[in-house]
Amino acid sequence: MTAPPEVSVRRATWPADYYSSATPEPVLPRWAALGCGGASVLLLAVLFGGGILLSTGRFTDLMDLMIGMSVGEMKGMYTEDVEPERRASVDAEIERLREGLRNDEFPFTSLQPFLEAMRNATKDGSVTPEEAEYLERVASRIGTPAR
Repeated sequence: MTAPPEVSVRRATWPADYYSSATPEPVLPRWAALGCGGASVLLLAVLFGGGILLSTGRFTDLMDLMIGMSVGEMKGMYTEDVEPERRASVDAEIERLREGLRNDEFPFTSLQPFLEAMRNATKDGSVTPEEAEYLERVASRIGTPAR
């Protein structure tokens, strides 16, 4: 007597086997899909609201507020070797820049070099005379209207 031929075991599942089997248990609870959809709708609403904020000019008010708060914090970061005259001139130049921003004398997109200079000057918690002078120069360049 001969042995029957061995039946090889299939390693891949055929689509017909998959679709004819019972429905598997869900991996995530039902509320997870609803939460993700709700989060995406909320994100779209925030982006849409941000676009409206940018188009109405209220963004310049927000930038003015943020610069004012940053300058208030920066006043306590000056090192001892920054002379009071330099401090006053930096503050005056930044105030002139903020005034120009409030009066729409230049687009708020031109603030990027000033914001980077302020970030670099204050990231270590102190403002040196060189950083103060550079900050004043950048603010003066942006705040001066093009002729």
